[in-house]
Amino acid sequence: MDYIEGLRNQIVNIEEKRSHEDQPTLWCLTFYQYRIVDPRTHYSSWIRNAQNLTATSGNNPTVQLNQNTSGGNTAQVWEITGNETLLFIKDATSNKFPFNIVKGAPSDSFTINFDGTVGLGTLTPIGNGRSLHISGGATEDVFSGVGPNPNAGPAFNFGYSGSSFGRSSGFFNVRPDASAVAPNPSLRFATANAERMIITNIGRVGIGTLDPQQLLEVAGIVRATGFQVGGTNLNVPDYVFEPEYKLLPLKQLAKYIEKEKHLPEIPSAKEVKANGLDLSALQLQLLKKIEELTLYTLQQEETINKLTKSLRQVNARLGTLEGRKQGRNRSLR
Repeated sequence: MDYIEGLRNQIVNIEEKRSHEDQPTLWCLTFYQYRIVDPRTHYSSWIRNAQNLTATSGNNPTVQLNQNTSGGNTAQVWEITGNETLLFIKDATSNKFPFNIVKGAPSDSFTINFDGTVGLGTLTPIGNGRSLHISGGATEDVFSGVGPNPNAGPAFNFGYSGSSFGRSSGFFNVRPDASAVAPNPSLRFATANAERMIITNIGRVGIGTLDPQQLLEVAGIVRATGFQVGGTNLNVPDYVFEPEYKLLPLKQLAKYIEKEKHLPEIPSAKEVKANGLDLSALQLQLLKKIEELTLYTLQQEETINKLTKSLRQVNARLGTLEGRKQGRNRSLR
């Protein structure tokens, strides 16, 4: 086994030695100044003036950084290994592998810019420092995945969806697995460590509630500058003004109100308390009552006009009779 001990501020070429029929895998580790070990001649030597670094060539060639306990330091061993499959960094003390690069990874797979911006898939990440730039084409899908299985679920996917939904479109998706229980898979939003909003597995949105029963449910007061209801399925009660519409006689209406304590077709206080209030339906019902009230008013005006006309006729006849009576009284004198 050939090895290099004590490298510091060096460039090390490590070649995995294999049988003659295989192509060797060459990994280059840069430590600034010198190049040690010629991969063509397999020459190796000792560097005596550096400390605590060992390079081993052979199967899985490894560079080892070994910190001892001198000077009160805690002992720690790191290993950088390259083979025909991948390059990885190993925390040998804890036997963990926190960093891996698979052979054949695309160019510019990972870049850290001078300002701290991290780029995936780009050599020139764009950002304002300490930010992440995941690069892709304008008509490509560039999704990120968080969770056990970003493809099959469970997972949360987000990113740019230029291929799936068109140029300049973004995407959020929660992928379920067989163990998901409603309302999951769900998308939840929280502030101050408290859940504020949910989009459930069937697309219901809850604000202030995590169990919405309608497409949108808000547990609180909603303030808006406008509110518009779609008109395709609304039955606007203009039919009230059609000649065949039968207006409920006022006597029957009076009996209904006396018994039910609310207008016909208008929900009672008990019903509203139990089931809530459908604002769009109530608006149409109130409009219907206004239109019926208009008809009642017109009927009453017609009746009043008839009565006024009759009263004028009666007064005219009374005036005529009064005039005749006064004429007879004068003649008798």
